[in-house]
Amino acid sequence: MDITNGLTLSKAVKDKSTPLWQFLDQRFPNTAPIRREYKVRVGEIIVDSMGAHAGTVGTAMDLAVRLMLEPTDVPQSARFLLRADKNYTGTVDELASIAGSSVHAGERGAESFARAVWGLALCATVHRVGMAAPSVVFELLGSKSFNVSSMMSQAPEVAVREMTALCGLAGRNLLPALKTPFHLGPEFDASRRSGGADDRLIAAEADLICNGLLIDIKTRLGTKNAKSGTRSDSLGIDEIYQLLAYALLDRSDSYKINSVGIYSARYGALVSWSLEHVTTTLAGGSFDFVEAREQLWEMLRA
Repeated sequence: MDITNGLTLSKAVKDKSTPLWQFLDQRFPNTAPIRREYKVRVGEIIVDSMGAHAGTVGTAMDLAVRLMLEPTDVPQSARFLLRADKNYTGTVDELASIAGSSVHAGERGAESFARAVWGLALCATVHRVGMAAPSVVFELLGSKSFNVSSMMSQAPEVAVREMTALCGLAGRNLLPALKTPFHLGPEFDASRRSGGADDRLIAAEADLICNGLLIDIKTRLGTKNAKSGTRSDSLGIDEIYQLLAYALLDRSDSYKINSVGIYSARYGALVSWSLEHVTTTLAGGSFDFVEAREQLWEMLRA
């Protein structure tokens, strides 16, 4: 059964017509307490927008944290577009290598890291939105000038400054709180590709899991108060459902998920809850997570 109506998981949890949203809403209706907890704990904005493209910043930040945790990582989401093309994958691999080698280079490596990650984010974005979407990646491929140098030059100066500030903040506020083992871009039992073809039951890939803590990274600005001009972050119901859906998809308990959280990148805040606390609060009482995993699995297999 297609529980997402053909959407990715992140989009399906926003659409009330999908069986996935209905499954989650029926079991976890009491979202207000968790949303209040988040708003109190997230604090004030630290890195405001400097003018870089918001969507690319979000994708780049996801990849940046992964590379900061594991500098040898090569994000597969950036390789999938033309994974049989050696020039394309070779360029992606080299961008990842440049980013990884810049992680521990301090201020000297910050610009190279930002530019390489931005290039990787452009490649990952094209894979996610599809071949029909206009992209500088296709322009460079069409003119046979898709290479490391051209991709490193795609980040405007505002993007370099913004990414450098966000990565510096994550290095201070996020990374020290994370413990191994790290699982970067984890897929789950129903979303894992078993071969070359896309044979997944659902399109779902989380940002990272660190020692049982499943984290989603957000780079949103938050809402600006019209009077004070200050911004504040808030947690959407769909974001709560997205975290829970990821945890539910780990049917085999491969990742030993025991807590879930959001890293609000512009606020430098990691807000997390134990899985037991968040599920009992949302369900309004005790909740059998193992049983719910089986129910979701049966829906996917129907």
